[in-house]
Amino acid sequence: MISEDFSSSLPMGSRAPYFDLLATDGRRVSPETFGSASLLVLQFTCNHCPYVLGSDERLSRLVDAFKSESIAWVGICSNDAGNYPQDSYERMQERAGRLPYLYLHDPTQSAAKAYGAQVTPEIFVFTRGEGDWSLAWHGGIDDSPRNAAQRTEDYLAPALKQLLAGEPAEPATRPVQGCSIKWL
Repeated sequence: MISEDFSSSLPMGSRAPYFDLLATDGRRVSPETFGSASLLVLQFTCNHCPYVLGSDERLSRLVDAFKSESIAWVGICSNDAGNYPQDSYERMQERAGRLPYLYLHDPTQSAAKAYGAQVTPEIFVFTRGEGDWSLAWHGGIDDSPRNAAQRTEDYLAPALKQLLAGEPAEPATRPVQGCSIKWL
């Protein structure tokens, strides 16, 4: 699925919707958990989508490239684990050790619905506002998340560089490609 229609997603400048989700390491996490970071990168993801798996290595390299920056990286799995058991909390825990970010479980899908997420992987980047997180960018990692060999344009890296420099990300939205979120 390729989407450039973000009509059901958060409008730019929106405050990050609150969530209280269980991380694969057993702790509860909310947007306030990341209060000391300059940027919050939320990726709606899962364990089995070929677009997610195809972009995992590039995302890991990106996290590593920005490791000296004040960025909180978070993955949220909102898929229906009843019909897609590979996305269960237990399977998330198995996968978490290979991921360069905190991995959160959204079993009620409340976070995905609040953010208007449609596919995996889908990325929302927030900047620190006046005590709140404010949506500054939304899109995919690049123009070919499933197949690195076909990538011709990066989306996320340039946006992060602009935001870290205190500039608005231009463009503020980019297309997303991925598997649809598996709704309950």
